[in-house]
Amino acid sequence: ASMDFTPNLEEASGFFSCCMRFDSEQLYMTEDKIENAARDTLNDHTREHNLESTVETGLNKCIVNADIILENYADQIGYRVDHSGEEKPGHHGCTHFGEKKVVIYNNKNQQTNRFACAHELFHLRHHREYYEKYQSEEYFEAPDFFEKNANLYARTLLTPRTKFTAAADNFIDHYTAGKKLDCGTLHEVVRDLATVFGVAGKMAALRFKQLYPSYGQLVERTLLEYPNIFPRN
Repeated sequence: ASMDFTPNLEEASGFFSCCMRFDSEQLYMTEDKIENAARDTLNDHTREHNLESTVETGLNKCIVNADIILENYADQIGYRVDHSGEEKPGHHGCTHFGEKKVVIYNNKNQQTNRFACAHELFHLRHHREYYEKYQSEEYFEAPDFFEKNANLYARTLLTPRTKFTAAADNFIDHYTAGKKLDCGTLHEVVRDLATVFGVAGKMAALRFKQLYPSYGQLVERTLLEYPNIFPRN
């Protein structure tokens, strides 16, 4: 017996969209999973390259070299990293999976460059197979949470939990001297954290809010009162 099969393009596109949605949903990561992923990234890089630590520490500094981690991982999987991309307002980097290339737009701000490298690293480590599978299809569209997860990963990678909380506890003790935190003292704490980890002030504030949830409302008030929290020079 033979079966006559005439493809229905509308049904096919619907089926394809369902497959994409199912595959993408499997890639959604909670905060805890992202925390573990960032920790694993640092540990893997340290182990594979026989380094004592991927984190560059020194006097009042704790910098994660995201650019080096990105370069080494990209090389492992046959990608290249181009740091000469022309700066684009609002865009700091992009991964071209079809060309196996990561472009980090030329930005004089090292904080922004490190964030861009960490962000694109997440796409390479966790989204590459999805992109390579679907990007050539007519109906390809990456889900919004890919970018949100990549941003959270970048912030987490650049501010390792144990080092960040140790520094934060130290600064809280220093600025409060046993008194209650207020917007003024938290502003000082966040500025110092941003300086130590080489990140933007708002990023340090958001990481503090994540790791110290009891201070969540205070962080929000501090950001409103001090909208431009810049690291100390």
